[in-house]
Amino acid sequence: MYQNEAGKRLTLYVVTTQKAQPVATRLHGESSFRFEQVGQVNVFHWNDDLRGYALSGDIAREDLLPIARTVFDDLETRETRSR
Repeated sequence: MYQNEAGKRLTLYVVTTQKAQPVATRLHGESSFRFEQVGQVNVFHWNDDLRGYALSGDIAREDLLPIARTVFDDLETRETRSR
């Protein structure tokens, strides 16, 4: 979880699954994120093999999306390096 000076929080949830999930893919340079809104909380989530990720926060969708892309790219880079 991250909290800025204004008290806005972002939380990255990571879960493992027993069964492989479809890997997030890139379509026209975009990650295949799914978006949901629960109350005032916006969530982008995606799957990557045996893990599921969800980035949530009480911030605007257009502000959350570039952060989700950065997290996705960083996780993808780390996964590639660990192979």
